[in-house]
Amino acid sequence: MQNGFGQVMVAAFADARIEAEYVPPAGVRVVLPDGRSTEMDLSAAFQHVAAEVPEAEQPDFAAGVVRGMMRSFRRSGIRIGTHYPLPADDAAGHALLAAFREAGHRPVFEEPGVLSVELGDGGKAVLKVDRYRAAAEGASEQEMRVQAAEFAAAAARDFARGEEQSDHTGGDTAALRLRLYPEGMLTEELRRAVVTRELADGVWETVAVDHPDSVQPLSRGAVEGPGAQPIDRLFQAAVENSLAEPSEVSEHEYNGVKLLHIGGEHFYMAAHAHVLGRYLGRYAPLENGALVAFPVPQVVLINPFGAGHPIAAMEAMQELAERFVEGDKPISAQVFWWRPRAAELADPGRAPAQDHRPDLRQVRVEVDHEAKSVSIYGDEDFRALLNRLMAEE
Repeated sequence: MQNGFGQVMVAAFADARIEAEYVPPAGVRVVLPDGRSTEMDLSAAFQHVAAEVPEAEQPDFAAGVVRGMMRSFRRSGIRIGTHYPLPADDAAGHALLAAFREAGHRPVFEEPGVLSVELGDGGKAVLKVDRYRAAAEGASEQEMRVQAAEFAAAAARDFARGEEQSDHTGGDTAALRLRLYPEGMLTEELRRAVVTRELADGVWETVAVDHPDSVQPLSRGAVEGPGAQPIDRLFQAAVENSLAEPSEVSEHEYNGVKLLHIGGEHFYMAAHAHVLGRYLGRYAPLENGALVAFPVPQVVLINPFGAGHPIAAMEAMQELAERFVEGDKPISAQVFWWRPRAAELADPGRAPAQDHRPDLRQVRVEVDHEAKSVSIYGDEDFRALLNRLMAEE
């Protein structure tokens, strides 16, 4: 009996595209997406089947067990199986699926907050639905249906625009901009679907199409057609266009530390990371580089490294980044050290090259003022520079 249900379980996993092996007497070994395997004890399920489930109903029961496992794994970020099966009491999720189906699409949840929608051209759109879920919390059934229909309609408009995105990848790139996102917001599925690349540890820059009423990430499909320019050139155009947007550079003193604030009303300020040399030379030797933070899309914080006490500068940048990151659409409170390359030192005012990405490295300081101890976190180059600057104090 146990061996028979064990094989039924293996078949149910296979139907969900999960490789599994029956482990007697009541276990299953499952292969995870990264190639590792985990063994699961299903004694309770086996006992229930033996006592109460007729043989003809065992496949349905096994499928339910697999759905529950997929749900558990995907809630923890492990994308195993075909999708995230919604629990029966997830009214907001089921309303959203119904709204997309009524609009003629084929939706499935990848995670509780991520919806994947199959498009008519065979492509796939990946949507973050956290805000929809937050708005639907506590809503009546009718209100939820309306909210779901509005979300699906807005997504359909974006899908239509997505089909026109190839218009912005050929000769006319004027609508392209550069958006910065925290790594956690861009799931692996999203990274495969849009034109994005890692700017520094934990933050990714993405080419976006700036519409009058919305901003939409540029899809990978739009750059694969005939006439599309190379991806590096599209990033270059996005940086150039973003730098042309209105911005203001202001100087500030914070706890005796010189800081630069580059800000504006739009969400493309991170593009200034590609031309940091333009802002720094008159404060400290450019070869020192700078401390940089991207707390929110509208702000870049900079400390010309060496303009003041370096430990105080690190403390000030960390404190300000933590404050700013509490704003709308937070990116990261991480502080980076920008190390200028030879070309940036030779021509600080240069326009960004087609393949340019600034050398940004994570740094951090922990200061215990009572114990008078300091812990520095950074690579060897940064620590050597810090030691030199400290010796000059």
